Amino acid sequence: MKIKSVKHSKKGFTLAELVVVIGILSIIAAIAIPGIITIINSASKSESENRADELNKACKEYYTLVISGSINSTNRGSSTQTTLPTAVASTSRRRVAAKSATVINACEYAEITSIKDDINSGSNSFVYDSDGTIYAAESRQDLTSYVTPTLTLGTLYY
Repeated sequence: MKIKSVKHSKKGFTLAELVVVIGILSIIAAIAIPGIITIINSASKSESENRADELNKACKEYYTLVISGSINSTNRGSSTQTTLPTAVASTSRRRVAAKSATVINACEYAEITSIKDDINSGSNSFVYDSDGTIYAAESRQDLTSYVTPTLTLGTLYY
């Protein structure tokens, strides 16, 4: 008489196999998570620095355009500055207008509303140094002069 061998089909994982897989995944996570956090922080800092550069460029461009007479009381573009002189005003009057322009005027002219909203909300996202250069607050925490809605370009550049 022949005895038939019974084949058992394996339906699932053993406890040992599950423990090994969970252990391997834990090791991979422990290695990967600090690297991912570093990448995220670096990207955030880079974005903040890019926004500060954009704000610097907008302020300098606005300041220059007011002094050159390109932005004036009749050709104001998207600026809401009320103290703009006429196109034929003297250079000294244009300089006074450029000095009295605010950072918000430059943001409006450059149409960078997200930065304008940050400044208006008082989020202290940006700081500036004695040379008038604007930095991201998180990258230059040593500076305490915050960019505010009423900060004039004269304060930055003189």
